[in-house]
Amino acid sequence: MCFLYYRLVRSLAHIEGCLAARRKVAPADFAAALKLREETHHLAPYLPQGSVDDLFPGTWFLTAVDEMHRRKYERKPPGNDAGKYGNKLPDVGRCPPHCKGDDQSIGKQ
Repeated sequence: MCFLYYRLVRSLAHIEGCLAARRKVAPADFAAALKLREETHHLAPYLPQGSVDDLFPGTWFLTAVDEMHRRKYERKPPGNDAGKYGNKLPDVGRCPPHCKGDDQSIGKQ
């Protein structure tokens, strides 16, 4: 049980850095982006406009919707930007000393 907790903590360790790395936009720009999404929802055929430069590495994004509403996606290359987003993962190889869990079974799952 303890190992699962620390595994969860480790998987979420980068979230704060990702949130801090987001691009901030003015409320009017955000509202305009939402209005565009509203107007193009269920539109087919459709080719999305806009830059993907601000997407995080590894993000999937829509590239096209054909006349039969089939979607096509591409993925921004994962890259080697882990540190850029604060991805400093704690060492969770063993349960901490106060843990009563069976740390001998760690890594055998």
